[in-house]
Amino acid sequence: MGYLESPLFHVTQIIDSLDAAFDRHRRLFCRPVAYVGYWDAVERDAIATMVGDVVVEGMVPHRRKDGSSSFAGQDLDPFLTAPGGGHLHSLAWYAVGIDDLAGRLRDAGVRFVETSGELISGPVPAHGPIPAVPGSVTKYPPGWKSAVLYSYFEDGPGMIELCEPSSRHPGMTKRRSGKAKRILDPDNPIQGQREVDPLGIERVSHQTVAVPDATAAARFFEDVFGGQRVYEGESETAVARTVIVRVGDDDGTFLELAEPAGPGPVQSDLDRFGHAVLHACTFKVADLGAVRGQLASEEFALESETPATVVVDPAGAAGSRFGFTTAVMAELRR
Repeated sequence: MGYLESPLFHVTQIIDSLDAAFDRHRRLFCRPVAYVGYWDAVERDAIATMVGDVVVEGMVPHRRKDGSSSFAGQDLDPFLTAPGGGHLHSLAWYAVGIDDLAGRLRDAGVRFVETSGELISGPVPAHGPIPAVPGSVTKYPPGWKSAVLYSYFEDGPGMIELCEPSSRHPGMTKRRSGKAKRILDPDNPIQGQREVDPLGIERVSHQTVAVPDATAAARFFEDVFGGQRVYEGESETAVARTVIVRVGDDDGTFLELAEPAGPGPVQSDLDRFGHAVLHACTFKVADLGAVRGQLASEEFALESETPATVVVDPAGAAGSRFGFTTAVMAELRR
């Protein structure tokens, strides 16, 4: 049986300007930002920032002569026209047993495509590495391949990317006790961190997905990926009823599936896109006061705040919603 590895491979953010997002990521996360190059297979340029234990990938899609743009065969215009010039897009996991997972997705009525956007009906095809930018220290072994699939937004709780490489992506993970663990390599510019982190980011807390039906979305992750429902409640900042599901091995990834409880950010996302979509990425921090001070010093406005959580106004963060919280999910972990 296939399974998802923890932590997440990456969080994808659609952006309309590489330069603007580069500056905003650097000031927001207080970490180096790396240019990872143009990938002709999906017609995109990208930057990457290692934040806590996850890579935030900012992706600029190529615009064709008719003004349209797409990723894995799916329209990106609603993302690029969102306030702030972008929006969080999707979650990507390393997957073991990707063909088995593909079969379970098909059984659940989910279509999926390869990088070209072509519908996959058989085994998931594999491709070689993304071309390295000049001067990159990243080296792939000869014959390295990666099987990758992207689900359709409309067929589940947002788009899901699954990646099963023939060997680990260089500099990103290692094997420990038979499981994947991300390592922070000080010699890798994507993963480097400031000696002193003014935000005090400890790790990713959770990912919020805006969904029309939180119970159905939770059932999807339970049935297809073996997720475990660990909490049900309400989110004051998202104005939503939420169900939290843990998916993946080890400590797993916490997904907050948010169903609108009235007018608010989650309802706005569903109205804009017409389907479930990644709504927010929230990081666990040690001191929320320090976070507030740092964000104010860099002139980032807040969309909302509670005693335990602050959420940056997406308009100032390349259109994407990032949160910082002192709330602890330890009681939800194994």
